[in-house]
Amino acid sequence: RNFLRFLIDNPDGWLVVAEKDGRVVGGMAALAYSEWFTHDKIVADVSLFMLPEHRGSFLSARLIRAFDVWSAGSGAKYAVAGMSTGIKTEETTQLYLSLGADRVGSIVEFTWS
Repeated sequence: RNFLRFLIDNPDGWLVVAEKDGRVVGGMAALAYSEWFTHDKIVADVSLFMLPEHRGSFLSARLIRAFDVWSAGSGAKYAVAGMSTGIKTEETTQLYLSLGADRVGSIVEFTWS
């Protein structure tokens, strides 16, 4: 909750929710910042979440499109988004690609017991 408040209060933060019949069923968050090695402003997604029964619906595309529009209007040079949950990774990637994103890398994960 503290991080969500930070995004709401920060002029470089972005948080939006998807509603269906007055109920929050998903959301997306992002942050604009300058990388340590450049003065260029970039945007990175923090999260994209949809309740399981709404995954694959048009609401996901609307959240991603809103992210794209906000990112472009933020003055950022580019925006990045990634999937690290392992949930419908390829489907989500294909959705991003269909909305104009380019595949540029991969994500790896370390786990500990």
